[in-house]
Amino acid sequence: MSFLVVQGNPCNPTLAPYIALLAKWSGGAEVNSIYRGQDAAAILHAHGKHTQAEIHQMFPAISNPPGRSTHELRSDGVAYPGPIGRHLEWWQQGFDVNDSEVAAFKLHASRHGWELFQPYSRGVEFHHLNFRSRPVPRGFDRVQVIRLRATLPRH
Repeated sequence: MSFLVVQGNPCNPTLAPYIALLAKWSGGAEVNSIYRGQDAAAILHAHGKHTQAEIHQMFPAISNPPGRSTHELRSDGVAYPGPIGRHLEWWQQGFDVNDSEVAAFKLHASRHGWELFQPYSRGVEFHHLNFRSRPVPRGFDRVQVIRLRATLPRH
């Protein structure tokens, strides 16, 4: 998979501009994690971040094992129904923001007709967000998505 990088986080090129725009619209909010698959290890390590396998090794009690995380575009059986481990669509990518910025992300998404939800709304995973359905840009949003996609670093 090729990646665009949003604030040091690899992301599939279709979703990256949506997350970057939400961060921008939320006053420059921080995106802490997006894609954490093994195929992005070099990008993650270059930015001081970890793969899902590494996170699970460090925190086995509070993280999903590899192959069962929306951060790897794999179903965990919680965020989206269906078999655990199945491949998810590009827009079902899980991502993390600061707890204090969750509300702003959700507000700005709703202003543009996109719905974000927190599949694990309590405890250590409060910061985790997913799209409820495929985000579709409307009007000027379409131009912003195209422009922003062209400016994000590509790997």
